[in-house]
Amino acid sequence: MRLAVLADLHGNLRALEAILRDAERRGADGVVHLGDLVDAHTDPRAAAGVARALEERGVPGVLGEGDLARLVEEQARVSEGQNSPVEAFLRTLPAQLAVEEGSLRLLFVHASPEGLEDVGLADLPDDDLSRYLERCGADVLAVGHTHRALARHAGGRLLLNPGSAGCPPRPECASVSYVLLDTSGGLAVSHVRLEIGVESREL
Repeated sequence: MRLAVLADLHGNLRALEAILRDAERRGADGVVHLGDLVDAHTDPRAAAGVARALEERGVPGVLGEGDLARLVEEQARVSEGQNSPVEAFLRTLPAQLAVEEGSLRLLFVHASPEGLEDVGLADLPDDDLSRYLERCGADVLAVGHTHRALARHAGGRLLLNPGSAGCPPRPECASVSYVLLDTSGGLAVSHVRLEIGVESREL
């Protein structure tokens, strides 16, 4: 299986479309998102576009704290009598998503298996990280939240962060990233950085 993993889109619909095109071109079998698809400041049209694009493609994923903030805001709009497809979509997102792929257990979360706050996983010593991953029961733990691209092995397990897919969206911010996770011949990870509007390249 070749899986594209993205995180922290923050309403950047242009980046999402570029990543989906690039992942398809690279032969990805599926896509998973790690939350913060939108946030409280995302333009309503962009938020709706992101939700629609992922829902139409059946892309699974998890809830981030930005999504939660947006959900609170969307609920206020609904109470004012406005329909909200974004709220409906965000309500479908779980806190965690576990996938069994052969003998591998992949666990997808936003910040950590414990919740939506950063617990400093990337900075744990190797032995502590190995024990943490073992307690989680994850051969691969994929997290977002920090916007820091990372692929760190510990005790035969992997902590993975694809970096920020959204950057967040600013005119001067054209570089976004995601990960291709390939389990077909063991476990291979490729961080991919896209220059929006320019050809992509692998790091």
